[in-house]
Order: sequence, then C-alpha cells, then structure tokens
Amino acid sequence: MISRFAGKDENDDEPLAAINITPLVDVMLVMLAIFLVAAPLLTHAIRVDLPKAAASGSEPREHAVTLVLDARGKLFVDGRETSVETLEPVLAHLVSRDSRVSVNLQSDRREPFGEVAKVMAIVGRAGIVHVAIATADHADTPGNTP
Repeated sequence: MISRFAGKDENDDEPLAAINITPLVDVMLVMLAIFLVAAPLLTHAIRVDLPKAAASGSEPREHAVTLVLDARGKLFVDGRETSVETLEPVLAHLVSRDSRVSVNLQSDRREPFGEVAKVMAIVGRAGIVHVAIATADHADTPGNTP
C-alpha cells in the first residue's frame, strides 16, 4: 500500500500552519514595562497660574509709563520714539523721580518674543518692578500707519 505522503520528505518546504507568538508576547511585555515606567514622567508638569483672557483691566496706576513696541521694532515711551540704547537711561530717570512708577508694555503680536524679552530686561534693569503687558495687531503709536 502506498501512503499518500509517499515521496515527501520531512525537509520539504511546506508552510507552517502554526505561528509562534512567544517573541510577540515578549516584545509586548517589554513595551508595557517601559510605558508603565515612563507614564508618570510624562504627566509631571510645572504649575503656572495664567491670567484669564476675559478678566477686567488692571487697576490704573497713578505713575504709569506707556511703552510701545510696534511691528517694525520701533520703541515709543509715552508717544515719543526712542531707541533701545536710550531706553534704560530714560526709564532710570523716571524711576529716580518716582520709585512707584510702573510700565504698561504694549507689543504687536507679530513682533518676535526675543525683542519683547529684551525690552522687559531693560525695564527690569532700570529698576521698575511693576509691568503690565498687552498685545494688539497694530499698536496705537505715532508713525505706525497701515
């Protein structure tokens, strides 16, 4: 009698009907362990209390200076154009006359933040501790026409 498997050798290339899932399970367990270790690190954040956008305006200060940085990078102190180099002496002179002076800094939103930060650093070096910041598309300044 001839077997129906006659002529077939055990070394023939036949597709395997079973899939070995052990390596898959090993990889998935390692990924799960990594996720469990990394997940608490991803949720750790620094708490920052940001102001509400719909809040009422700040209380008006008696000794306030308006400092405007427009989209072209020009600086204005109470409507008068000034340069970055002369800003610190001008503000320091105002502080020497009144130590309670504050600055209302208005900046165009298209102005790079680096420029705004530079102006804020100058304000701090001049000795002013109260600063209010606002943004607008076009700052209301002399010389800033569309």
